[in-house]
Amino acid sequence: MLCLYNSGSFFNEGELPAEIRRDILKNIAEIKDIKCVILESRPEFVNSEALNEIEDILGDRRVEIGVGLETLTEDIRDLCLNKGMSTAEFLKASKMIAKSGAKLLAYVLIKPPFLDEQAGFEEAVRTAKFAFDSGVDVISFEPVSIQDFTLIHYLYEAQQFRPPWIWSVFKVARETAHLGEIRLGGFEFMPVPKIFAHNCDDCDPSVIKALEEFNSSADVNWLSGHSCKCQGLWQADWAGDGLELSLPERILRTLGQIENQGVLARMSQTDLLQAA
Repeated sequence: MLCLYNSGSFFNEGELPAEIRRDILKNIAEIKDIKCVILESRPEFVNSEALNEIEDILGDRRVEIGVGLETLTEDIRDLCLNKGMSTAEFLKASKMIAKSGAKLLAYVLIKPPFLDEQAGFEEAVRTAKFAFDSGVDVISFEPVSIQDFTLIHYLYEAQQFRPPWIWSVFKVARETAHLGEIRLGGFEFMPVPKIFAHNCDDCDPSVIKALEEFNSSADVNWLSGHSCKCQGLWQADWAGDGLELSLPERILRTLGQIENQGVLARMSQTDLLQAA
């Protein structure tokens, strides 16, 4: 399997000219041991001409086109992620991919910013069910991590966001594995995140190993039977704050609680310490 990630859209000719795209595909076609190729694109760049070109050059190899659906709820995608795409655009791209014979790989986030642990779980499960119902072939769940100088970094430094617990990642997988092929991502980003999804120092090695074993085998039993004292903290996070607020109200309330200059100072100080 060759995962060809250009940290952007493989079909966007502003990023990757068509002639370079074709040269890359021809080079792949010459390597007979490559049986599966994964490419990525935003949905608006997916087009029939490029898909037909891939089929012509790569022949009967399995090709997966990864598209970031992220979340089913439009407001979360717009207000929390600033994704700049609609569900309708995703569905349009999915139809073209299905017609071409390629497979559609959908990325689904676990716990976008401004969602608590339980809401993040519920949204990931809802999104996965919608995706499989819409013809998606594979889902890769991506637990949100923290990259330097992003909104999520800002919220983390303000103690208003924690990356998802791996207990929640396991729970999402157990709830959706029967729907279709799923994978658990979140640990192979570039640049390397500041903080990944995690539990605690005591159990992280074993649960991350279990996650890797699941990805290798698709056996959901790897994600059951684990225990650690940190599960009590996870369950407390799961309970949330008990406030019944709309998403815009929750965003405004969260941002209104943050002492902006202090958070920005901590972010800059952290960067200076790392540079030193």
